[in-house]
Order: sequence, then structure tokens, then C-alpha cells
Amino acid sequence: MNKQKTIEYRIDARISRMKCDVVLREDFADLGSYDQVGRALLKLISKGKIMKIGYGLYAKTSISPFSGELLPAKNLPEIAREALQRLGVKTVPSTMHRDYNAGRTLRCLLVV
Repeated sequence: MNKQKTIEYRIDARISRMKCDVVLREDFADLGSYDQVGRALLKLISKGKIMKIGYGLYAKTSISPFSGELLPAKNLPEIAREALQRLGVKTVPSTMHRDYNAGRTLRCLLVV
């Protein structure tokens, strides 16, 4: 039986093959119209494959081993950095990050 693959299936397969954890809506523009892609992404969100993190921005998900909740595949600072990079925004480490990585401070880093 030669069953034609749905747009949802093709988007899911493409997301699985992507090495990055942040995907853009425009990554799937060649698969269908704006509305078709949007509906397929909504179905993937409801199935827990991806989560919306911004307008046209989605992150791959994983299940927390502690709580069983759906979480982004990476921690928030890494997701934010990758999302900005995918959008073409240059990021640089903060002064606190540079000092911490150079061993000049013992402060705990919570901010990107």
C-alpha cells in the first residue's frame, strides 16, 4: 500500500533529523502553505513533540525523569542562545560568564 505522507508526518520527520533543538516555522515553508504548516505544528505541540517558545519558534521536547513533565530538550539559556542564533542575532557571553569561566569569581550564574 502506497500511502502518501501527511504534512504533519513530513514535518515530524524533518524535526527528528535536525541537529538543532530550535526550529523555525519557516523551516517548513516548502512543505505547504502558511496555514497548513501552522495546523501541523499545532498537532505536533498537542502530541508533545515540540513546544512553542515564541512567535514562529519551537523547541524540541523531552520528558523530565523526575516529574514526568514535558520540558525543552535543553536548558533555557541554551535554548535562548540557539533561538537567537537561528534568528541571526549575534550573542556574546556576559561579563559574569567570562569571569566565571576564567575562574575570577565563584558566583553562581543564573543569567544568560
